[in-house]
Amino acid sequence: MVSDKGRKISEVFEYMQQFFGECQQLIYKLDSFVDDGWNNMNGSKITMDMSYSLYKPNNWIPEAIFRYYENKDRQGNVKGITICFWKRDECGIEEPIIIVGSMDYGDMKNYHCWDLWNSWFKLEIEHVISDEAFNVYDIQYGKDKIRSGKVFAYPLVKINDNKALKELIVDRLMNL
Repeated sequence: MVSDKGRKISEVFEYMQQFFGECQQLIYKLDSFVDDGWNNMNGSKITMDMSYSLYKPNNWIPEAIFRYYENKDRQGNVKGITICFWKRDECGIEEPIIIVGSMDYGDMKNYHCWDLWNSWFKLEIEHVISDEAFNVYDIQYGKDKIRSGKVFAYPLVKINDNKALKELIVDRLMNL
């Protein structure tokens, strides 16, 4: 006989698989919506810093995934999103968010896949995430490598169809 606790644990992992599949579909759709000339920078890689080690169980499941785009006509400019599922430390979030931003590196050797994540969570302001108002902030993190940039965040669960993805995320991303 299966215990209630055992069944609930299995359901959590089944739901996570379903949720990650939905995130995959969101990224595929995002790719189809970005403006011409903006190309995926990282191939199929969407996360990093995972652990396969027995000593690091907190890194067995991703905290976030990312997708970045570059444009050959705009050298050094990167646009992208990071979907943050949760945050472990004092900058905790109450629900998954999509962090959206544009960064001008000047020199692409300064690019790192977690720059957008860091740009949001290291803002020296109270984070305002609202489905009513988009607060766009100047990037303050990494001024030694990011010349300028803009970032905002939005509740992931509010992106519930293609129209919302296009209007609330992609159109705003392309205009940053």
